[in-house]
Amino acid sequence: MSERAIAANARLFIANMGTEPIYVSAIIADYEAAGERGTAYITQNDNIRSEDLESARGATNEGPLASGDYLDAGSFEDLMARIEMHGNKRVAPETIERLTLTVAAQTGYSAMTSAGSKAYGVTREGEDVVFQPEKMATKQLRGWLARRRFQKRLEAEMRDAV
Repeated sequence: MSERAIAANARLFIANMGTEPIYVSAIIADYEAAGERGTAYITQNDNIRSEDLESARGATNEGPLASGDYLDAGSFEDLMARIEMHGNKRVAPETIERLTLTVAAQTGYSAMTSAGSKAYGVTREGEDVVFQPEKMATKQLRGWLARRRFQKRLEAEMRDAV
């Protein structure tokens, strides 16, 4: 495994690196498997039983983050299970070859949705699943037009889900 590779049991942390508080509204997984592309909204921690929760906040990755705060979105293995449950294209997690995770958030100063995303190549090394980041840095959605397109995508997917 390369030194940048991430094991399936590694945790995904979402951090607010900005100076203003944000409200994390969605974690979106875009995935590719056997030539098919799909999307899954994986914000909820639905693999946790209610009796195992220490607080209601543990049931979701949605909520406020102050400047410098972070939240644990779960292991990559957990995220893959959520993709299997919530994906618009039914795929077995072991067939996913590429994964892009996007975090959507609102800020108090802008009505537009902000977002950051990171893409991973997904490979198998024997029994182990390995997530290889395609770039070191998280890609931030910048500019009014890019943010508007992203917001329109979210709104369209919400309409289609009904």
